[in-house]
Formats: sequence, C-alpha cells, structure tokens
Amino acid sequence: MPRPLPDLKYPDQHCDLWSVSLNEPYSEAELFELLSRDEKRRLDRFSNKTARRGFVCSRGVLRRLIGSYLGQNPKKLEFAFNDHGKPRLKDFPNCFFNISHSRDRLVLLFAPCCCGIDIECSTRKVDFQPILRRFFAEEEIASWQLQPEPVTAFFRGWTRKEAFLKATGVGIRGLNKVRISFAPELAEPVIWLDQSFGLNDRWFFEDFFIEPSYPGCIVLQNKQLPIHFHSF
Repeated sequence: MPRPLPDLKYPDQHCDLWSVSLNEPYSEAELFELLSRDEKRRLDRFSNKTARRGFVCSRGVLRRLIGSYLGQNPKKLEFAFNDHGKPRLKDFPNCFFNISHSRDRLVLLFAPCCCGIDIECSTRKVDFQPILRRFFAEEEIASWQLQPEPVTAFFRGWTRKEAFLKATGVGIRGLNKVRISFAPELAEPVIWLDQSFGLNDRWFFEDFFIEPSYPGCIVLQNKQLPIHFHSF
C-alpha cells in the first residue's frame, strides 16, 4: 500500500485544491488496491481504458489524500452518497470534499465547509447554442451574449453553475434552480436562486485556472476562504 502523504493538516481557514495530471506515470495497480469492493465492481462498466484509468485515479487519489489528512487507512474509508450521487464520508461528517475531472486533468477540493468544484477543458469543440438553449434560462443566455469572448465566457458560466450544483448536492437535475452570470466580475455570480435552497445561506464563488486551457470554479457555503494549490 502506498505510504501516507507527509505533513498534511486538514484545512480550517483555507481550501486545499489538488491538481492531478492523468498523463503522469502513477501506479494504477497501487491505486486500484485502495478501492473498495464496490468501486472495483464498478470498473466492470468501463470498456474504455482512459475512462477506467480516470476512475481508478480519482478514487485512489481521493482515498490517499483523505487518509493522510485524517490519519486513517485509505482502504478502510467508507463513503455514502446522497440521492444525486454526491459522496461523503460515513464516519467523518466534517470532512468536506469534492472532485472534478476533464480530459487528462483531475482536481480535488478539501474545505472546512460545504463545497463544490468544477473544471472543464476549454480547447474541446462545443456547439454552444443548443447547450445554452437546453440548460440555461433566457436571462443567462443574455448575460453570455454580452461577453466579448464567447468561448471563455461559456466555460466560465458552465463551471460556476456546475460547481454550485455540486456544492448544494442537487446535481445536474437542479440546472433550472439557479441562474448565474457569465460576466468575469464575481460581485453577483448568482442572478436568481430557487427558494428551495436555504435563504439564509451565502454562497461564495472563486474562478481559477489550473492551466490556461483548464478554467474552473469553486463554491463555498457561508465562508469566503483563500485557496492553496497543490500538485499530487
């Protein structure tokens, strides 16, 4: 089993954002051994080697990091999932984390509060118009149309919306319950929010770039915290 990562203290006044390149020669066999029986069974669904490697790395790295943060055996960590698939640790309710994966890049976020993260590869070809019509309200589309760089603006808005839905745990089914701004300014990233969300909650957004072609966003509940970047 891989040794625990040294000198990791779970963040209490900041967020830790870990970047993982799936092109690096990690030992997939070592990471595979950290997975639970259920996670190993899920691998049978993957016929694509790239998708399989992405799943093994994401779950294996997650277990290694959490094990090091909490001083636990990564193989024995037990996860539970809400109705929309958001994971949590059964025995450590105050361990908040989230994962996002795009192409050959994986990011993992750890925070002292409810959080969400999303990254996208902005070099992939996207037909914006049908996606905007299907997943965004007229008010959001109008915000996108005002931006001078449509490609950059699209991924900025998409990562904001996806990170918010992951932070709240409602998943993709909640796309019509929040409307976001595509503008670069973050003063008011949320244009409108459904009343089903906690009205007393505040949601803080932070845009970031892992690389120029990998924009992303993190969302934190009721806390605005600095981000510490790490490479795995």
